[in-house]
Amino acid sequence: MRSVWLYLFLGVSMATATSVMADVPRQIQICGMEGEWPPYAYFKRENGKITGEVVGSSISTIKKILGKHHISATITLIPWRRCLAEVASGRYAMLLDASVNAERERSYLISRTFYTLHDVYFYSANRPAPKIETVADLRIVKICGEAGFNYLNFDVPQNEIDAESSSFKNAMDKLKAGRCDAVLGRLEIAAGHRYVNGIDYTQSTEFEWRTLPGTSESTFHIMISRNVPFASELLDLINRELADLIRNSTRSENYAFKAITQKSYSKLSINKQ
Repeated sequence: MRSVWLYLFLGVSMATATSVMADVPRQIQICGMEGEWPPYAYFKRENGKITGEVVGSSISTIKKILGKHHISATITLIPWRRCLAEVASGRYAMLLDASVNAERERSYLISRTFYTLHDVYFYSANRPAPKIETVADLRIVKICGEAGFNYLNFDVPQNEIDAESSSFKNAMDKLKAGRCDAVLGRLEIAAGHRYVNGIDYTQSTEFEWRTLPGTSESTFHIMISRNVPFASELLDLINRELADLIRNSTRSENYAFKAITQKSYSKLSINKQ
């Protein structure tokens, strides 16, 4: 009798799993930021020239997760604000590499933590350093950032940030030209730009960077449109697979640690003290 019940239980469980998976289409549309987010999502280069192929650790991870369930994905990098809007509307099923704020919690279903990055600010090495000792000091200097980005962790209202740059490189070019005093960013992404434009901003002689007392690391997530009929099933699938990947991963496999040099991490430790 126990065997009969066991087979019945397994049969029901498998049927339920099949039923849930049946609600997720075999092909889904995903977008990311056109300005690139290395080493997580960026255009592959061949002989220094941009190709149409999108690569990076977020790309390989989501393909691995979906491929395990025989789901393929078309991944397109478009302007970030447009990506946010079109996922919210349901034209794209999900977006990658986003931090959380109240507006995004309303617009999307949000996965468990995908990865964590260090919040820092950059300033010019060729001009006097801005006097930034507390979070409040960010509000009395000219700050630059990227269009559509979430700077909640820095505790600076969005309307007080010049966030019209289409990429981190553009924001850093503004800083270099003296059009702002500091640029808000994430350490691992700044270092990862060596994959896309050959510049590791954490090691450049033209810029300096520091952490800010009172800020913490930012968590990044996969966000799923609330306006696709399979949203809950897709979120459940991704959360289960992320939990499994995290449980079986090691620090050496983390692209964030691969992206930046030990020298930068040593400086990070000093800045946090």
